[in-house]
Parts: sequence; C-alpha cells; structure tokens
Amino acid sequence: MPTKDPAAALLSTLSTEASLVETPAIELMATLGWSTANLLQETLGPANPTGRLSLKSPFLPARLSAALHKINPTLPQDTIQQAIVNRHAKGTPYRRPKRTPRDDRADDRHDVSMFG
Repeated sequence: MPTKDPAAALLSTLSTEASLVETPAIELMATLGWSTANLLQETLGPANPTGRLSLKSPFLPARLSAALHKINPTLPQDTIQQAIVNRHAKGTPYRRPKRTPRDDRADDRHDVSMFG
C-alpha cells in the first residue's frame, strides 16, 4: 500500500478549502461592498501597509487606527496608537469569560439546547 505524501495531502486540503470556502466568501464580501485583499504573500513588519507585525494579529492595525480616528476625531493619535499597541500585546482580542457555578445554574433553569 503506497503512503501518501503529507505535503501533497496538505496542499490538496488547502486547495479544496480555498476553492470551496475562502474564494466564495471573498467574492461575497466584495459584492457586499467590502474591500478585499490577498495577503497570502504579506510581508510582516512596520513597513507593511496593513501594519501587521504578526500573523497572529486578527485585525489590521492600519485600518483599525483609521476607524478609531474616524469615530473618535478628538482623540490624540498617540492615544489611538496606544490602544492598538495594547491590543497587540494582549494577543487575541477576545478571551471567553470563565464560567462560574452561577452560569451553570442559569443554564439549568432555561432550555438552551438548539435541538428541541
């Protein structure tokens, strides 16, 4: 029985995901008016137009800065930059809150199942 090349298997999986999921999603976003960009070959660092320093960043710092300035025009630019730097330092922008015993009791009182 021939063994399958792991690299070829990964490439095949990625190609399928790109054609079945990513490309249609990008096309849909474009038709809805969102601007899209292919950042597959993105070079990270301060000279990068997106402002990303790491692929772990789930947002584009340059766009976040522009949006924060737009909705907070009176804030100094250094305050906006500090908010972005703090977000980078924390890593992921959302951490699921820890469940408490009180949360579990609330679930017992209400039917929260999706399937009747």
